Amino acid sequence: MPDDPTRSRHGTRECPSVEHGQSGVRVYPNDFATAMRQLLFPCETRIGYHLFFWVTWGIGGPSELGWTFKCGRIMHRGVIVVCRMNSSRLPGKTMAMIEGRPLLWYVCSRLLVNDVFRDTLCVATSQEWFDEPIAQFCREQRIPCFRGDSKDVAGRIIACAESRGWDSFARVNGDSPFVDASLLQQAFEELSDGNCDLVTNLAPRTYPYGVAIEVMRTPWYRDWMLNRLDDADREHVTRSIYRNLESVRYRNLPRLDGDLSDWSLTIDTAKHLEWFRELFREPSSDWDQMDYASVIAQRQPYRRVG
Repeated sequence: MPDDPTRSRHGTRECPSVEHGQSGVRVYPNDFATAMRQLLFPCETRIGYHLFFWVTWGIGGPSELGWTFKCGRIMHRGVIVVCRMNSSRLPGKTMAMIEGRPLLWYVCSRLLVNDVFRDTLCVATSQEWFDEPIAQFCREQRIPCFRGDSKDVAGRIIACAESRGWDSFARVNGDSPFVDASLLQQAFEELSDGNCDLVTNLAPRTYPYGVAIEVMRTPWYRDWMLNRLDDADREHVTRSIYRNLESVRYRNLPRLDGDLSDWSLTIDTAKHLEWFRELFREPSSDWDQMDYASVIAQRQPYRRVG
């Protein structure tokens, strides 16, 4: 895979693709497809729908731009990769190098398999000085980057989604290089029918840690954040949701080929990082061919204890 995994609170403008605003860093379109998407959204007339359809069809189709059609209106979606440099268990893990590339590159490249979320991916980190390497990586790789509060992660995520104009979004952790883009796509399709506000695979969990799926409607999550989250929950983003599932319209995606929830593929400690590096020291290793199921079957990662 090429080194470029994608084509595409106060201060002054840093570079051509970012601007600081009240709610965080606003990222401007890096290519024609994104520019057209923002120009035509929302399309409220029949002419607008036809114009949007024919223009985007020539550059990959509406689904490639992160749009889905439901009940006569266009839904705009995106994926937010949440990461930071000051992890308590493994500081600096987001930019830890594996075969000459940082861990964040592997997470982003996994999300861009088959161009599923090309042009609808954004990294969300903090405004703190220690997270500048993440922002610099995004500039170099032309990945949109949103910077917000370091403690209020929930606020950072909702501000990121709203700044991009997303009706719905997926939250992905920056220490999960085996996240499955096809599962995310399935979750967005489940969400699009309008009968739920959250699609997850954690209620109950049957996939490995590091293959978590959480896709939700932006207005719903904003309401939840404003009315139900205390300071601790704002840092952990969705913890309060699972404590109150009886109040949530949700769907769960179970793994049909067996429960793998006792395996973990997150890069959470130095031991986990060394295991991940070992994968690439085997002569037959090929990142493009690795997926969570084959890695568990062939390379035996680590089991969670307790």
